[in-house]
Amino acid sequence: SLNLVWRRKAHAALEAVAMTAFATRPIGHLSGGQLQRVLFARLLLADTPVLLLDEPFTGVDADTTQALLTLLHQRHQQGCTILAVLHDRAIVEHHFPLVLQLSTTGHRWGCTQDIFPSPDRDVRSDRVRVRAAI
Repeated sequence: SLNLVWRRKAHAALEAVAMTAFATRPIGHLSGGQLQRVLFARLLLADTPVLLLDEPFTGVDADTTQALLTLLHQRHQQGCTILAVLHDRAIVEHHFPLVLQLSTTGHRWGCTQDIFPSPDRDVRSDRVRVRAAI
């Protein structure tokens, strides 16, 4: 039945983000990081051509961030466009080839290596907001 198909898809999505043990827990009882992983599981179920993410790695540790980035790369390889608001320059530089950098003095758009040519400049010190796209 269709219900069984969706249950299997939901279970697979929770498994992909290591949240199957929390499948029956009310969403209000999850930690911030657990909630982020459940939201990513929901993204895996959405069959959309574009994903819009606002600080998607807030509240998750480095290992979970890497696992979630892997899931985003898989979605991108399947033809999905990923737009994310991020403040972590290292994530932007390593995973997002296009950047729109917004600051109080203006904005810049282009390839990540052109926007951030110097590896020792900290994006947070400039009080900028970065929108990155895969």
